[in-house]
Amino acid sequence: MDDKGFNPNYDDNKVKDNIYISRLQSPKSEVSDYYRKVEVIIDNNQILSESKQVKNISEEYKIGDTIILYDTGKGEQKYYCWLIQDAKENKISALHISRRKGKKCYGEQEVTLNAEAVDKLKQFLNQLHTVGIAQTDKYKIALNNKNYDRIMTDEDFKELLLKNQSSIDIYYKLVGIRKMELSIDKLKKILAGDYINEVDIQQFLKDNIWMFANEYSFIVEKGKINSKNILDIIPKNIENFIDIIEVKLPKEKLFNYDEHHSNYYATSNLTKAISQTQNYIFQLERMTTNEEYQQKNECRIIRPKGIIIFGSETGLNEEEIEYLRILNSSYHNLQIITYQQLLARAENIYCINSNNQ
Repeated sequence: MDDKGFNPNYDDNKVKDNIYISRLQSPKSEVSDYYRKVEVIIDNNQILSESKQVKNISEEYKIGDTIILYDTGKGEQKYYCWLIQDAKENKISALHISRRKGKKCYGEQEVTLNAEAVDKLKQFLNQLHTVGIAQTDKYKIALNNKNYDRIMTDEDFKELLLKNQSSIDIYYKLVGIRKMELSIDKLKKILAGDYINEVDIQQFLKDNIWMFANEYSFIVEKGKINSKNILDIIPKNIENFIDIIEVKLPKEKLFNYDEHHSNYYATSNLTKAISQTQNYIFQLERMTTNEEYQQKNECRIIRPKGIIIFGSETGLNEEEIEYLRILNSSYHNLQIITYQQLLARAENIYCINSNNQ
């Protein structure tokens, strides 16, 4: 290679299979915009046309489909793009792009890309959306040779669905299953202590009400029932009956052990949560005759029950599980669920849905 040649391995430390994006450049005139220089380096021998005439491309090829990429409107300048087919094997082997500056006259700017280069160009175009206007410094984006995903517009997506109506149900199932996977991963992070704010956990549970075994379908957006009582979550079932979900942190301890009597008993924090939830149930029952509240929230209030999400970063032992069941059985309108139990429910629902898709 002579001194004037370009070697991607050494020129400005640029290497192949990377998109290089320059700093944000200032306009060169009052009518021009800010711009960047963007280039992709490909260490590959390209098929370059050696003259202005397309016919001088090797006779092994023939022109396939043609499209005009850009037209000035007056016919002064056009950018053409077409596929080149292998005449012997009758398959697409290259992409040719040229600029025509006048009728029956092609300009000097012509390039023909082989199949590998076209794949790289496709990746390059698909990744351009990652360039943020707020990023003013230069940087590079590594091309992933295994990822040829297409960026689709909303209209493209709608058209795809309409052409594949028989697959829409499968699509929605797959999206739902993926949403479950992500939600289960986040619940595990909550258990690991990554989220210590009850408000964040409340919003997570509102967004994933399906974790309560499909018992509920909707959420009453405003949890305030009076000036002194604001509930964490008010879920609605399909008949619009509402209940109460009180959210505490997973690090809370549920039980203490009484060695003298060899049994477990509720911690003071759990006892407080039970009393608080019972008070909310009482206050909500007083709203039974409040038609304005029920009409405004499109709900019905008849014998609401309370669910307390409380504690258990790790699983309960067998004796604790038994005591929790005994404790829950002592209440007719209240149930205590640990985060571990909620995770187990969510994973079970996920398994059922993924096996049935």
